[in-house]
Amino acid sequence: MKVIKAIKAKKIKILLISLITVVATAVSTTVVYGYSPANPVAPIAIVLDYHTGEVLYERDAYRRWVPASMTKSVAAFVVYEEIERGNLTLDTMIPVSQHAATVSTNAGTPRLQGSEVRFNAGQYVSVDMLLTLMMLPSANAGSVILGEYMFGSDQALIDRMNEVMEERGLYSSFFNSHGAQPHHTNAYSIARLTHEFIQRFPDILRITNQRSVSFNGAHWVNTNRLVNWDLMPEADGFKTGSLRQAGWNHSTTAYRNGRRVVAVLMSAPNVESSMSESIRLLNFGFEELQRRETARLNRINNVFFGSTLRTLEERPIIREGNLLLPLSLLGMDVNLYHGNMEITGENTAVNVHVGRTTAFVNGRVESFDAPVVVYNHTIYAPLSFFEVVLDADTYWDIETGVVTINKR
Repeated sequence: MKVIKAIKAKKIKILLISLITVVATAVSTTVVYGYSPANPVAPIAIVLDYHTGEVLYERDAYRRWVPASMTKSVAAFVVYEEIERGNLTLDTMIPVSQHAATVSTNAGTPRLQGSEVRFNAGQYVSVDMLLTLMMLPSANAGSVILGEYMFGSDQALIDRMNEVMEERGLYSSFFNSHGAQPHHTNAYSIARLTHEFIQRFPDILRITNQRSVSFNGAHWVNTNRLVNWDLMPEADGFKTGSLRQAGWNHSTTAYRNGRRVVAVLMSAPNVESSMSESIRLLNFGFEELQRRETARLNRINNVFFGSTLRTLEERPIIREGNLLLPLSLLGMDVNLYHGNMEITGENTAVNVHVGRTTAFVNGRVESFDAPVVVYNHTIYAPLSFFEVVLDADTYWDIETGVVTINKR
C-alpha cells in the first residue's frame, strides 16, 4: 500500500477505498492462509472491510464472469432505491402478470434455470415477500414482477440495474433481471455493490438472515447454507448463484466483535466447496483486519497538537475503522456519571453520553463518526470528536502512525 500522508479523518474512508482499488487492480493474486494461488478452490474471490471499503484479499476479482442468481442482489438494490424515493413500500401489494407467472414455471423459456417458486397470474404479493423469495430460494419471477410494477417492464429494470453499476464505476452487462440466463459482471463489482447495499439499506440483512420462507403453501429454504444450516453463526447474508456456465458463486457477509466483512467468490466446483470457501474467506477477513489494525496502532505513539508533541499514556484503539484516542488528550476536566459525561475547559462546555455519536458542544448539537466509549477504564473518542470540541482539523497517516490535531 502507498503511504498516505496527512489524511483528514473525516475523509479517510473514501480515500482508502480509492487507494486500495488502484492497488488491488495491479495485484492479481494474494496468498491467504490455507490457500494455494496455483490451485484455489474458487479461482475468483475478494474480501472487503465493510467499515472502510478496504480490499483485504483479492484473487482475479476483475475477471469477467457469469454471476447467475447473484444478479438478483442488484435487482433488490434497485427496489430499495425505489422505496427510498417513496415510490413503493415493503407493504405494497403487487399484482402478478401472466408473463411473470409463465416465467415462474419456466414455460416457453427452456434455457431458464433456477428456482421453482411458482406465482399465480392475478395474485397480489407484497414487496417484502417478493424480495424474500428473490434472496432466499432465488425466485426468478420475483424480479420480473417488481420490474413490471416499478418501471412498466422487466427490460426497464434491467436497464436500471446496468445504470446502477455504471454510476459506481462497476462492470456489468446484464441482459435479464434474475441471472437465470448467462450474462456478465465480476466479483469486485458484486462485492462493492453488496457493501453499499448493506450500508444504505441495512434492512436487507433482515431478509438475508432468514433461514426459510413459506409461500403459496410451500416452504422454501435459504440457499445460503451459512445461514440456513448455521455453518457460520456470524454470517447474516447475502446471495448465492449457480449455472452450468458459472459454477457456484456466493456473495456473503458476517459480523464479529464490532466488525463486518464482505466476501464474494465465483466459479467454485460445487455448493459444498463454495460454502466452505466462503467461511475461510470470511475468517481470513477478520484475521486480516486484526493484523492490519494491530500494526497501525503499534505505529501510533505520539500526537501533534499543532507544533506540540504529546506522548500517549494510553494505547489508542480502533472501532469500526475509526481511530479513537484517549479523551485525556483534551486537557480538560472530565466528569463521568452513569454514562453521562460533562467536559469543561476554557470557553468550552460539552455534554455527551457514552455510546452515542452526538454531543452538545457549547449548546450546539454536533455529530461525529463513532461513539465515545469506555475501554479498560479509559474514555476514548474518535478523531472527529476532537474536531468538533476543539474546532480543529485532524489528520492520521496510517502508514507512519503520525496523528495531528490543528486548531482552526
